[in-house]
Amino acid sequence: DADITQGQVAFAFGGATVLLIWLPAESSAPAELVAVGFDILVDSQPALTFEAVSEGAIDVDGDEGAFGGFAVVDQAGTTLGGGLIGGWSCGGTGFFLSVTGSDSTIVQVRFDRVLDGFECAGR
Repeated sequence: DADITQGQVAFAFGGATVLLIWLPAESSAPAELVAVGFDILVDSQPALTFEAVSEGAIDVDGDEGAFGGFAVVDQAGTTLGGGLIGGWSCGGTGFFLSVTGSDSTIVQVRFDRVLDGFECAGR
């Protein structure tokens, strides 16, 4: 069961799938949260190959974060789509956001919308 200290929520959002996980993470660096999120995705779908394609920094409600982009390839080598992973900390809680889909423009727009709407409740 989700509560204020840890949990997850997944939902469809205009052509993309969104997964947000939060957990206690007092000292986790944003890049570490992105790496954990990437590992969760890879482990949850062993029949697919996840190929990292980009990384960088993001700002989430004034907090430093990191992101990674990836492509998803099936066993036949066909690219199925991709996604973006974001990681950041707020008030002792680490957040991992994954947005996936078949259209990279939609994925980017949905990723940005979720981040733009995020507010750190610890302030």
